[in-house]
Amino acid sequence: MKPDRTWIKDWRIGKSPSAEGVVAQELLDLFSSFWEETGLEAKAITTQRKYSGALHALGGHILEKAVSEQEPAPVRDLVPEAIESGYGPLIFPENPTWQDELDTVCRKLYRYLAHQC
Repeated sequence: MKPDRTWIKDWRIGKSPSAEGVVAQELLDLFSSFWEETGLEAKAITTQRKYSGALHALGGHILEKAVSEQEPAPVRDLVPEAIESGYGPLIFPENPTWQDELDTVCRKLYRYLAHQC
């Protein structure tokens, strides 16, 4: 459940393998730090699953957006843009429960990033 290297393969879209690898590794590093520093490993399994699923979906969304641009912006710029005001991007419009979980995790990540600056 904790962010791991398998996520990098999951996020591949094949548009620009070298750029995808760089962005994916940066996302994985950020999500892993967030996971550790917020103590998610000590939370209930259901909470870990919720965070894992939301971070995985957010990472895939950000990676796709990053590599669709001519020159991918740094992850430190892409993540706050994707979760501005603490809400996640609309990834699950057909499933309000999943979208609510994504928004919850994005709010926590938003606060985490604000504290890091």
